[in-house]
Amino acid sequence: GGPFDIGWKDALTMLAGPNPHGRSNADVVLPWVNGTDIIRRHRGMYIVDFGCDMKEEDAAKYEKPFDYIHRVVYPIRRDNRRAAYASKWWIHVEPRPALRRALAPLARFPFTTSVAKHRIFSWVEHPTLPDHAGFVFAREDDYFFGVLHSSIHELWARRMGTQLREVESGFRYTPTTCFETFPLPWPPGSEPEDDPHYKAIAEAAKELNELRENWLNPPEWIKGIEKQVDINEDFSDVADEAARKLLRHSAIMAYAAKDKHLKKRTLTNLYNERPSWLKLAHRKLDEAVIAAYAHVDPDGDWDTSGGWARAYEPFGAGEITINKKGRSKDEPATIDAKQAAIEQRKEVDERILANLLRLNQQRAADQ
Repeated sequence: GGPFDIGWKDALTMLAGPNPHGRSNADVVLPWVNGTDIIRRHRGMYIVDFGCDMKEEDAAKYEKPFDYIHRVVYPIRRDNRRAAYASKWWIHVEPRPALRRALAPLARFPFTTSVAKHRIFSWVEHPTLPDHAGFVFAREDDYFFGVLHSSIHELWARRMGTQLREVESGFRYTPTTCFETFPLPWPPGSEPEDDPHYKAIAEAAKELNELRENWLNPPEWIKGIEKQVDINEDFSDVADEAARKLLRHSAIMAYAAKDKHLKKRTLTNLYNERPSWLKLAHRKLDEAVIAAYAHVDPDGDWDTSGGWARAYEPFGAGEITINKKGRSKDEPATIDAKQAAIEQRKEVDERILANLLRLNQQRAADQ
């Protein structure tokens, strides 16, 4: 719908500017993320956002943001074939009011990309706006994040989603087929937060996220980036304290994305490498999720010995590809490990999927 997104330096200029009605531009200049920020590195991007129905005369009172949109977006939108897009050129084409209402009270929410080699979910902090091409979930609890990031959900999603032509490119995740059909251990909204199985999933998910974040942005490395930002940049003209803190953080992430060491630390690279600590963190999460299913579904013959979770430990629940040619050719030991994992997962995959299908049928019959 037009280039509403801007870099953090343009955001700084806007956020430092006064307005005739006395309000801060932080009302309409917000942090923004898309899939690139999630699977690679955060670039410190912002977006100009006048909400779903702000009138032109009210939007214009946010002087610098409105002038930018008038100069950059208006020439693109004024000739749009859809009259609503052309007449309200300062509003995003699909502002998604229902989603905004659902996310408004949350401190954070999970975000995932539509297409990716690895099915990765990442927390996005309020008041950041997500790009329309990704998918978000109106939940802020670690339990829900953990179930989403389990091998059980990924297995289901890969069977229900659309595999791309190139296996290495991953599959297309859509909420209607991959999530709305997925039977969580407890139906959403009925989770017993004091149940030990619920708590175990939440704890494992929290640990996984903390480990990943520390790997992405090692505190001892980020301190050096923070010093660079504080020496080179000046945020003192931004009167809004919360906006000033967010802007400084965005600048730090933008600097980190260009740092020769940190720029290689992306979630895609992490899951390509799959170090031992990541394997074990995911195994712990899978064990907790499987135990929860066994608790709520005693007829499912769920394996609580850890065997099913260990089947996903080496390579996760994604497609295992064996590379026998080219520069990315696998070593013989790697080929043997992949072939063993493929064989081990065959039965596990089918038993888990059968349990989930039966659980869906039982819940549908009980409604």
